[in-house]
Amino acid sequence: MKCKTTRDLHVADSWQSPLITLINGRRRVAAGTLIDQHEHPETDCVRLVKNGEAVPIDDECRVACGMSPEQIDAAQAAQDKMQMALTGGSDNDANDIDT
Repeated sequence: MKCKTTRDLHVADSWQSPLITLINGRRRVAAGTLIDQHEHPETDCVRLVKNGEAVPIDDECRVACGMSPEQIDAAQAAQDKMQMALTGGSDNDANDIDT
């Protein structure tokens, strides 16, 4: 099952994965990262797609998500709206909220 992230994903300090990189000094999975869940079982492609943080890359992921392209777009729009509210309308890392 494969997906591709559509935004930089903040990760908890306790989460360990070779997919994590440092971006502006913070641990993240970078936007555009291809994730093969079989190679990285610590990830959950279905959850990432349903949360609007990734898009399915293969049929296995598309079927497992059970979402139409319109629903995937809507999930991404909702994630964008939530991120804008959390960052005060800025995509600038200086305004990121640590959780």
